[in-house]
Amino acid sequence: MLLTVNVPGARSTVLLLRPEAGDARELYRGSPFDRAVISPDGTRYALSRAADDPAVNGVWVGTLGAGAPRRLVADDPSASGAPPVPVAFAPDGQTLAVRVNVGDGVSEVYLIPVAAAEGRVARDLDPVRIVGGDALAVGGANVDFGNGREILVWTGQNPFGGANLVSLFDRETRRRTELYRPPRPTSQATEVTIADAAWHPRRDRFVTVERQFCCGANLPSGVFVRGRDGTAREVARGAFFLEVWWSRDGSRLFATTGGDDSTGSVSDLLTGTVVVRYCLRGPSPPPCS
Repeated sequence: MLLTVNVPGARSTVLLLRPEAGDARELYRGSPFDRAVISPDGTRYALSRAADDPAVNGVWVGTLGAGAPRRLVADDPSASGAPPVPVAFAPDGQTLAVRVNVGDGVSEVYLIPVAAAEGRVARDLDPVRIVGGDALAVGGANVDFGNGREILVWTGQNPFGGANLVSLFDRETRRRTELYRPPRPTSQATEVTIADAAWHPRRDRFVTVERQFCCGANLPSGVFVRGRDGTAREVARGAFFLEVWWSRDGSRLFATTGGDDSTGSVSDLLTGTVVVRYCLRGPSPPPCS
């Protein structure tokens, strides 16, 4: 796993942790970054470096034991929404999904081979897009690679724009298929934004987290298991679902939750069982302060 340590206005660090071996390895130390991800096999990593230097600003990728990382996508440091951020690696670690802010609250995900030549965000084009680097647009702002061929793509509206949509992108045919779009709201309470989504391991269903869009803090969210055939079942409702994921065999659906700034938990939403509670401000066990 990756541990990222960001100190605003100072140097930041990415550490590779191997809990089973009890060791840690520094992968990067330098200018602050927005996000870092690691490949499923733990051999590659990517991070987004924000810098005033045009030679630095962008998305960088590295391979463990292969020297310093290199830049995969360049961007204009002065542009609004720069730089793009890495989202996830494909299961084989050979492709990286990169999210670009293209303006007006809209983001676009591109699939880029990690061995490709450096591409750049062409903000002088309309629409804004990545050119070079063999970049392939899949739509949406987030992806779940699944088996690597059928990719779950989703986006949620935000105060600046965007749309609510979950779709499937087939990498072989390059075909997009709409899977789910929330119904038109009839009131403020029924207007939602898609906050998260994830494939079931069998890819015959997926989960969505849909949060009330307006207005105020701690807005309620619903968690739904949705079939590719259009069926749906609500499995949980609350105000503090942060992210969701399935167990490897698909029998359990986990979510990180929290109700304050000191205590977090992981719950199995299908049974309502709290799996673990932990403190957000330090390594001590609950109760947290």
